[in-house]
This record gives sequence, C-alpha cells and structure tokens, in this order.
Amino acid sequence: MNHYTRWLPWQAALLLLMGATLHAQTIVSVADFSPPPSHSFVIGLVSPVASGKIFLVTVDDVFSASVYAGSSLSFPLLVNKLPAYVNGVDPTSLVAAHPQDATKLLFTNVPDTTFEPTLTTLSIVIPTAPVATGVSIDDSQMPVGLALDPAAAVYAFTTTGVAKYANTSTGTRSFTMGASGSGAGQLSIPGGAAAVGPGGILYALDPGNNRVVGFDTATGAYLGNIPLTGTTATTALAVSDTGRVYTANGNGGGTVYDALTGAVLNTLVSAAGAAESPGGKTLILLDGRGYIYLYDAATGMHVFSDPASATAAADLAVTASGPAIISKGSNITYSVTVTNNGPIDAQDVVMSDALPIGTTFVSEAQSSGPGFTCTNPPAGATGSVNCTLTTLASGASAAFTLVFHVTNIKGSTLTNTAVVSSSSSDLIPGNNSASTSATVKTGRSRK
Repeated sequence: MNHYTRWLPWQAALLLLMGATLHAQTIVSVADFSPPPSHSFVIGLVSPVASGKIFLVTVDDVFSASVYAGSSLSFPLLVNKLPAYVNGVDPTSLVAAHPQDATKLLFTNVPDTTFEPTLTTLSIVIPTAPVATGVSIDDSQMPVGLALDPAAAVYAFTTTGVAKYANTSTGTRSFTMGASGSGAGQLSIPGGAAAVGPGGILYALDPGNNRVVGFDTATGAYLGNIPLTGTTATTALAVSDTGRVYTANGNGGGTVYDALTGAVLNTLVSAAGAAESPGGKTLILLDGRGYIYLYDAATGMHVFSDPASATAAADLAVTASGPAIISKGSNITYSVTVTNNGPIDAQDVVMSDALPIGTTFVSEAQSSGPGFTCTNPPAGATGSVNCTLTTLASGASAAFTLVFHVTNIKGSTLTNTAVVSSSSSDLIPGNNSASTSATVKTGRSRK
C-alpha cells in the first residue's frame, strides 16, 4: 500500500516475510478456453477450501471442475436449476465459497417472498438436492462485494460501506468500514469486490477513487490503500496468502500489486477469445496451488501460472487398490501409493494402514519412491503398518505392497483403509485416506 499505510507491526512483518521474493516471479498464461456451452449469466467463480474443485456459478446452475492440472478444464453440471434452491438469485447476486466447509456456498439474493437482501447458505452435500438457509441483512440494496474469512465472518460491500457480519445466523451487522467519500479510509458508493487477505486484512475495491482500500477485520480500522493503474473491473479482486493483490481489466487480463507497498508486480495477459454469450461478471480466483483463474464475458476462461500465489502447503494424497473378491484362507494383496502433489515439500510424512478385521499380517514391501522406514506387526498378528519419511518432495510418490492373510468367514466384507499425514499444512485433507473392499468367499480345494 502507499505511504498512508498504517499496518500493525506484525502484519507488516508477515507480509514482508512472505513477499521477499515476489518481484522475481513470472506469470504465464497456460490455457484459454470456453465455459460450458449450456451456461447462462456467470455470477461466481469459487473454490471451496480443501475441495480441489473449481465451481462456475451461473444464475441457473452450478458447474464443477477439478483444479487445473495441465489440460483444459471440463465443467460437468453439479447443481441443476439453482433458483429452485436459492430463491431470488439473479445477475446482481454474489457468491463466495465457505472458507471452512467445502460443501457450502454463500449467496446474496433477494427472495420474492421477503424482497429484502439475504445471505443464503447452500449446502451441496447432496448436489441433486441442496439445502439452503437464509437470513436477511440490514441493507436496502443488494451488496456489490462479498468476502468470507477463516473465522466464518462475512463482509458485504453495502450502500453504507463494507459491513462485517460476524454471526451469519442473525444477519446483524458488527460494524461498518469506510464511510462514503474520497479521503483516507473512505470508499466510493457503490463500491466493488472485496477479499480477505493474510493478517486479517479486508481489501475493498474502490472503483470511484481508483484504488483498493485495506481495513483491519478485527477493529474496522483503516490501514491504507493501493492506487490502481489502468482499467479495473469492479467485480474482480483476489488476494493471495503470500501478500499479492490481483485485479482484472475486463478483457482477459489484469494487474498484480504488492499488498504491502502497492507496487505493481506483474500483469496478466491472455489470448483474446470469442465473445461468450449470454455473458457474466468478470471474476478472478486463486486455487492456492499457483494457478489463477480469470473469467471474462468478452474473452472466456483463462488460466495463468503464478508460483508466487501458491499457499505454503503440500497436498498429500493416498490411493489404495486390491481385489474385489478373495477366498477365506488365502492371502490378499493391496497396493498403496502416497503422492505429494505440492506445491511444497511435506515434512514428517506417515502412511498408516490398519489391518482389516479378519486378517493377519504377512508382509510389506516398498516398490518405488524415496525410502520410508516401516514398522510392521509380527507375521500372523494383527495391528497396523506404519511407514515414516522425514521429507516427501513436491511431485514425489512412493508405492507399497501389503499382503495380509484372510481369516474372515464367507460372505463378509474386508475393508482396508490407508491414511497419510504430515506435519505440513495440507491443501486437500479430503484425499488423505483411501479404502478398498473385498467380499470373502469359500475357497475351493484343488483335486
């Protein structure tokens, strides 16, 4: 931010530490493609924490894609006929991903039953029958910016400034940040997008004054502002955990700023695409793995590689496979693979596999990858296989073969579960365990 910045000392130190190498990073456009052909007006591009998914939200449907992994994104339909669940959703609606629960989305809407702006939480545990709960908020018009933070507070850019709703079950405003105006700590009304960054800082896009303004989410105090350069789309703003502020220009590109100094770090430049009908808001999303997703109605969907945006976390994953049918009295062989998808190395990695009930230990062998140290039960005993490694590098994997003896009765089911953990932060905890099941049948004697 500029010379008016009033960062708290620990906030400044945090951003300086994380941003020490940001200026040397290069942003590369890696993919340009069209959204689903059946999409309607796009209102949201979100990635629920630890989901490994990108949700493209329209006024009619929700589409889901796995995060970018080197090829074009495919967006199958996830929630059909969204207005049936979020009554009053329209092109002015906003959507955010719940920061703690990958199964929930938050919408702003104006139901035709109350005609009041509402915050509606949509649970997609069962995508074919999502469940919505809403609460009215104290504003006469739909907010123009929406952000959530890990403390589950909601921030909405309303007609009186950015309102904090610490308790989303009541819709009661905790306080308001930024009165109308052009001075220090003031905001133009209507404003623009909002985002929560590291250190508990709320960033509000202030298009009328051509800047991004920062506030302390705990107290509402003004912290400073970043003057913007060039054209900026009012609906797009993102902040990385590494202290980078991302804006979009509405034409497939944008600008990246240092959250601490306000300096321009880089620009986003993509290949121009065909116009997308029926259009949508300009949106920008960071997936924490070093990729930026940008949607523009005029140019389509764009993906950029930006290593400096990656969250300091690993993504450990485990897979397990084995036969579907096994005979009592025989040995069953399981294949277990542990992978670190990055972006950082994982420390103090542990792979654990508890023997299924009705089996005893025969053997364990590692077939590939860096050498783990394994502790196994004695032959013929029950217990767990536990394998440890000090560091599993980003992109590395290790494969194991586990052999157990089957003692279970005919018709029973053996379920084997492998679990991986580490002392490092994990981007997707949901892929830290894997199971495979087999039905036990009576063995036939050979004549």
